[in-house]
Amino acid sequence: MSMLLTRAKVKAEKVADVEAGIKRLVPAFEQANLNGRYAWFRLGDGVTFVILTEFEEGAIRSTGPESTREYQAFKEILKTAVEGKPTSEPLTMIESYRVF
Repeated sequence: MSMLLTRAKVKAEKVADVEAGIKRLVPAFEQANLNGRYAWFRLGDGVTFVILTEFEEGAIRSTGPESTREYQAFKEILKTAVEGKPTSEPLTMIESYRVF
């Protein structure tokens, strides 16, 4: 399994749009029965979002979020919502207690 942490700062006036898009993603991902796990968080500054993703190598390409219409719509929201460029970095899990 691979894990990825992504961080993006969103324009304050677009926070509600991003949160609504995320809430549409979850049922779409469940319906598509995607390989992987996803968790979205908003930090205390109110405009920075963090996404934790866990997926099998190679699986994200064939059965990942890109396969859903809702994800494509969410990417369109992000085009005008994100300030700067999101950053992503791989994570190595040491242990987890009821998280992943």
